[in-house]
Amino acid sequence: MKENLEYNLQLSDFVKISKLSQSHLLSEFKKKVKYSPMQLFTSLKIQKACMMLMERKYSVKVIALKLGYDDQYHFSRVFKNYMGVSPKNFKMDKNES
Repeated sequence: MKENLEYNLQLSDFVKISKLSQSHLLSEFKKKVKYSPMQLFTSLKIQKACMMLMERKYSVKVIALKLGYDDQYHFSRVFKNYMGVSPKNFKMDKNES
């Protein structure tokens, strides 16, 4: 997953890669990881976004594109759901520290 953060992968992609049925993949994944594959994949993307925001090299739009989000506003909503703050505010808060 970490090697494919720039892609917009879906559950069906993980099913194909794993060669398991969707229900079996979800069951095994949740047993071992406690999250669904998509929850983990999104969480890894948000972690990467946080690192990129702290580097101050990229705009929110560029980070969204680099992480497979075609729509920066959708990315911002996902980011805020995970982090409790928008990427722009996260970037500003971390830059003040």
